[in-house]
Amino acid sequence: VLTRELASHTPRTIKFCPIVSDPYHAVEKRYQITKQCLEVLRDAPEWPVMLLTRSKLIQRDTELIASLSKAMAGVSLPTIDEAVRKHFEPRGASIADRLDTLRCLKDAGVKTVVVAQPMLPGPLEPYVDTLAEFADSVSIDILRGEVGATNDFDDTRYSHSRDKDWQLERAMALTESLKARGVTVWRGELPPEGLA
Repeated sequence: VLTRELASHTPRTIKFCPIVSDPYHAVEKRYQITKQCLEVLRDAPEWPVMLLTRSKLIQRDTELIASLSKAMAGVSLPTIDEAVRKHFEPRGASIADRLDTLRCLKDAGVKTVVVAQPMLPGPLEPYVDTLAEFADSVSIDILRGEVGATNDFDDTRYSHSRDKDWQLERAMALTESLKARGVTVWRGELPPEGLA
């Protein structure tokens, strides 16, 4: 199906991302749908590919991703604080696993990206240091609603982080710190430098 679709469209970036459905849900281990799609895309080098995930299963496909002519891959990492991560993303990979994933991709020569959204609590400077070390570029955005997460933000330890002013101030501080470290920061669907 993907081969037919590619043949009938003009090349543009194909984005596998957890906004709709993470490309590395647990079922991927068994059915390998994402892997098979990447194999098709490897044979269609004019199509740029971007992969985002919260799962360390992407490491299985590191060599395949590195073999794509135009590829970028990375993880969602809205905090560097593991307790905060466990509260907001209890089924997601640990911060250590996500950093290991970025290291693995980077070592294979893949351009790495981190999505920092929404802004979540945690120490800022270690967060900046980590992003500067592991990400070629970072997409930063604020909280855009609490659908399904209201109870998470009702917790008194984290309720301040739902405030729009806190979100904006945190995003600005993160943006300025990363830019000062030479990290490309962007907002939107794709990084400004593209995937060429």
